[in-house]
Amino acid sequence: MPVTYLMKKPICLQKTRLKKTRQIKRGNLPDCHVRNNVKSQGNHNTIINSGHNSTVVPVAVNIQNLHVHVERPLQPTARTHTKKQKLCRKLLDRLDQLSARGALKKCKESINRLLRCTRDPDCRATLWIAAAACFINGGKMKNAGKALCHVTGLLDQTENSSEHRLARDYYQSLIDLREDRYDHGVRVIMMALYNIQMKQVGHVRALILINLGWFYTKMAQLEQDRHKQAELIKDAKESFGRAIDDSGQEDEEEEFPGQLQDKKTRICQCAWIGGVYLRLRCWCSALPDGNNTNLGTTDEIPEEDITEARQILRSLEDREPLCGICEVLYHLAQAHMRYRGQKYPEALKEAKEARDLAICGDFKNYIDIAESIVKLFKQAVL
Repeated sequence: MPVTYLMKKPICLQKTRLKKTRQIKRGNLPDCHVRNNVKSQGNHNTIINSGHNSTVVPVAVNIQNLHVHVERPLQPTARTHTKKQKLCRKLLDRLDQLSARGALKKCKESINRLLRCTRDPDCRATLWIAAAACFINGGKMKNAGKALCHVTGLLDQTENSSEHRLARDYYQSLIDLREDRYDHGVRVIMMALYNIQMKQVGHVRALILINLGWFYTKMAQLEQDRHKQAELIKDAKESFGRAIDDSGQEDEEEEFPGQLQDKKTRICQCAWIGGVYLRLRCWCSALPDGNNTNLGTTDEIPEEDITEARQILRSLEDREPLCGICEVLYHLAQAHMRYRGQKYPEALKEAKEARDLAICGDFKNYIDIAESIVKLFKQAVL
């Protein structure tokens, strides 16, 4: 904002003759005032528009006593642990462990029995979430979607709607991931992350970030533009990295055994395996319908990505036990690494191991994928 101030007119010099220099005398002129405009540009520069023959004297300003108030960033809302919340989390944890181990039939029977016994909206929402997870692991995406519709219908009646909504969004993104609905899945995840940005929600945030990493990985596979593909690969790496960082952020005291195992090992392992698929570009190397895309040997992949993928797989060799699906993904990743190194018999062996684990766990979606890769690798061996 322009500032107006007053200053005395400077001393005037008497005229000198050309032929003879006279002594300079001060003129006895009356004091008068000159109006000057000073304007600050905000970048430490000051413009001064002074009057004719005026003198500008800079003056230092002491701002030692200037106090600036800066608000502290808001802290995330603490996670609550009511009696009902603990009951629902424990129930979901036990059912998820059954489903993750491949005991799908036992898991479904337990859910159906409990649904007949309880009318509590929170417990019923939890059971339908567990049912969705069980259907997803069994490759029945349509049934999983119906289970999540039951959750949505119960939200207004529950005491812990935000936690149920978050679980619903996580499994919805998983359905979208399996059915290749990438844009919709990313929108679901972004909205979920927005809703929980100022909340502590346990291990679920890291799981959602892993899904986001998988979405970017699969989108990068299909992207033809090299620049856009590089951006998607970067986003995927960041998502997997954030999942690993986030898994150890919050208090572990209120986590149940399966959830705690997820936080300590499985989340990191799943993110690392996702990183291998990303670096080897191998998620879509073979499709169940026989329409094979590149096999991971003809595409151009930086040597550093191959080296990093190899290091990750080596670090997982002495791992703690993975959940059933992660174990399948691990052996498929090993198969692709062997195939890229032209070790075809070893690649076929790893692919068969993945297929057998998928059959044992009744993971229908992965049975088809693993079987198609086995057939593909057999051709290389022959």
